[in-house]
Amino acid sequence: MAGRARAIEELPDGLVEEVEARVRRSGAILASAASPLKLARGAQARLFDGLARRGLERTGRFVRVPLAKQLEDLLDRERIVSISPLSALKKRLAGAGPVAEVKLVVAELVSTGRARVVVRDGKDRLSRPTRDVLSDGELGVLAEVAKELGALLKRTRARKGQPPRSLWRADVADCIGRFDVGPRRAADSHERPGRSGPAADPVDTVLAAVARLESPSMPLVFIPRVARALDGRVSAATLRAVLEQAEREGRLELRPESGVGLLTAEEASLCPRAPNGAVLSYVRRTER
Repeated sequence: MAGRARAIEELPDGLVEEVEARVRRSGAILASAASPLKLARGAQARLFDGLARRGLERTGRFVRVPLAKQLEDLLDRERIVSISPLSALKKRLAGAGPVAEVKLVVAELVSTGRARVVVRDGKDRLSRPTRDVLSDGELGVLAEVAKELGALLKRTRARKGQPPRSLWRADVADCIGRFDVGPRRAADSHERPGRSGPAADPVDTVLAAVARLESPSMPLVFIPRVARALDGRVSAATLRAVLEQAEREGRLELRPESGVGLLTAEEASLCPRAPNGAVLSYVRRTER
C-alpha cells in the first residue's frame, strides 16, 4: 500500500499567484481548498501571508476579495444597489459572514465618503456619491422648500363661512424653482464661454445670477447654486471675492449655513468665510 503523500515544506513558485487568480475570479474560495497541493503548516502560512500582501482577506472559512472591494465593484457596475434587506445584499457578496459584518462594510463606505445611502421607491439603496445623489447642502435647501410649500398649502385650507382658496401658479413655481436639480436651462445657454463680444464683468455676472435665482417669497440664495448657474464663467476664487466685495459695498448680505455639517467640502470651497471662520453659504441682494 502506498504511503501518504508528504506535505510540501517549500511553497512552489507561482502558487500564490495561481490561488489569487482563483479567488479574484470567484470572489471567495474555501481556505481549506485554497491549495491544490498538500502543504506543510509553514508553507500554508506563507501562502496565506502572500495572499494577504496581495490585498485578499482570510476569514475562518474563506479566502476572499475584501467585502468593501466587492461592494464597490458592485456599485461601479450597477450604480445603485438595494440594501433593504441587508440579508439580500449578503448573498451577493462572496464569502460574506453574518449580516452584521455586511452592515459594518456599508457603514465603512458611507463614513469614508465612498458611498451614500439613498432612498428610492421607499427603500434604502446604496450608491456612489455622484451628481445623481443630493448633497447634504441640497437636502437642506429641499427641506426649506418643503417647509415653504407646506406653509403655502396650509393657507388654502377651507375655512367655515369663507370661499375655497387656491394658489398663484407663479408663487408655487418660484418656491419650487429654488431647488433646481435638473439640467441647465436652455435660456441660459447664451451665457456660456466662447460667445463673441467682450467678456462680461464678473461682478455684473455674479449679481445677475443671484437676481435670477432668488424668488419673491424667499430672497436667500444658496451660493453653491449660484456657482452652478455660472457654469464655469467665474472661478470659485473670483466668486468668493465678488461676493465679499459686494457685501462691503452694501449690495449683498452674506449669511451662514442654517445647520451644522450640511455642506459638502466641495460646496464649502465655493463660499466666503466670516471673520470667525464660519462658512457663509447664503446670499441676499440688499438693492433691488
